[in-house]
Amino acid sequence: MRTALRLTRWLLDLALIALVVSVLSLVLAANIGPGVGHQMVVIRGSSMSPAIPLGSVVDEVHVTPEDLKVGDVVTVKSPGGTVYTHRINRIVQMPDGLYIETQGDAVGHPDSPLLPVSEVTGRAGLTLPFLGYLMYMRTIPSGILSIFCLATTMLLCVWLLEDLEADEEEDMRPEGRASLVLPARELIG
Repeated sequence: MRTALRLTRWLLDLALIALVVSVLSLVLAANIGPGVGHQMVVIRGSSMSPAIPLGSVVDEVHVTPEDLKVGDVVTVKSPGGTVYTHRINRIVQMPDGLYIETQGDAVGHPDSPLLPVSEVTGRAGLTLPFLGYLMYMRTIPSGILSIFCLATTMLLCVWLLEDLEADEEEDMRPEGRASLVLPARELIG
């Protein structure tokens, strides 16, 4: 029983630390990243699956139009205001500049129309699956409350398990050393 309590407490400690580190890292990345040329983008669709699953966070790196190449995964802001992350299929030189054709990996046809490279907001770098859900949750009041309640519940469970461990260790100790040691005169006589 004692081993099970320790293992459970250890796992809860680890989960709590992972939650706190994840939230703090995402907050720092979202606030400091743009200042150093990185933007965090939450993938809210499945058009790039399986390469970039729904709910992923993509570290978007600023890129110059000349550095773009076919096969790059880029985030684009279309003239209609839609923001999406797709792969470049081809780059076309038009009289008024460079244009790109994009397509989602899970989509059977290219996006239309061709977009000027000025619409590219960045190239996808590091992809972190499922952290997008946590990043999105920290932007809405109910999400912040949920994260706080989860962390508080985990902390209370850790404290409860520590108390149970201490009680179990106390129950296993003998009540006192006097009951185990016989007085010298009883041994002689």
